[in-house]
Amino acid sequence: MIMKRLICIALTFALLCGAFVFGAMAAPITVSEIDSSLYYAKAELAKLNNGDALVAAYEKIEAGVKNCETKIDVYDVSMPITTDELSGVFAAFVNDQPQHFHLDRYNYSYSYYESGSEKIAADIILSYLITKEQYAAAEKEFEIAASRILADIPTNLSQYETELKIHDALVKHIDYTLNAENEHNAYGAIVNGKAVCDGYAKAFKYLLYQRDIQSTVVEGEVVQSDSSSIGHAWSLVRIDGKYYYTDVTHDDPVVAGKPKVQVFHNYFNITESRMLRDRTAYETIYPLPACINTDDFYFNKADNKLNNNHSVEEVANKLAAGNGIAHIFADDADYGNWFFNNANSIYQIIGLSTAQSFRY
Repeated sequence: MIMKRLICIALTFALLCGAFVFGAMAAPITVSEIDSSLYYAKAELAKLNNGDALVAAYEKIEAGVKNCETKIDVYDVSMPITTDELSGVFAAFVNDQPQHFHLDRYNYSYSYYESGSEKIAADIILSYLITKEQYAAAEKEFEIAASRILADIPTNLSQYETELKIHDALVKHIDYTLNAENEHNAYGAIVNGKAVCDGYAKAFKYLLYQRDIQSTVVEGEVVQSDSSSIGHAWSLVRIDGKYYYTDVTHDDPVVAGKPKVQVFHNYFNITESRMLRDRTAYETIYPLPACINTDDFYFNKADNKLNNNHSVEEVANKLAAGNGIAHIFADDADYGNWFFNNANSIYQIIGLSTAQSFRY
């Protein structure tokens, strides 16, 4: 079976500047401006059998977190929910709302009443990374930093173009950093420029919200090169009414101590079958949509599409246009050998007097 691979060819003669330059600052955004209809998980909770009760609990958590409450009463005698449902509602809230970066997502508990064999949720007990006063100040920093990133992204673009520019801006802005302060939230990614996978996904989601694009975080596990699995997070995005998966973290060419010379798009708007080849999503109480559409997959766009049937001239032109970097979706698993055998011809077309090294 022929496997399709995403290949990046980079010639060493051309290194792009990795610094990200912000443009003029736009008016600061406020979290109150987020359209709640963009919350995917909340909308899906409403469709479930116990939907009214689940959404009511979601909204109680939302109001309590905004006010930094440590104990939130979620019990409603007319609409009770179980502790399992409460855990699912809390995960839905966290995956929907990245602006609440002060919440300690991994440290919570709950109290309950026993009703026969069921545990009926009474309260959820939460912890916060900072105080209410600190959150108010941090929120302003967060809004200003987000505005700076969005300032260079025109407001009249299509949803696809907007998503692409936000994706690329974040890859350039964030350094994948373990053990950094706020590494798991949007504040660490947007303000500090340092985060791990869930920080990337939450920052991506927050900026998409500001341009009225629906997104939510998907949590699960990814298989590493040694076949072991680790926790990971990526994004579900709705573009023009169709759902795709995007993994901003895995599109970041992380090389310790090296400047970023490119942005990958291997995981930009891909299908469920492609995304789940190397990972498993955790179960949620709300369903995730079937991501089967390929219209807005990066390498299906005319300007980006260059399959293995192309000529030496086409590859040379692509490399020249990209300052020595070309991203190619290759149907041929042996594409690297093809490039190696034609490298000198490609260099000559570009105008190099001697052959240079390359990597892919």
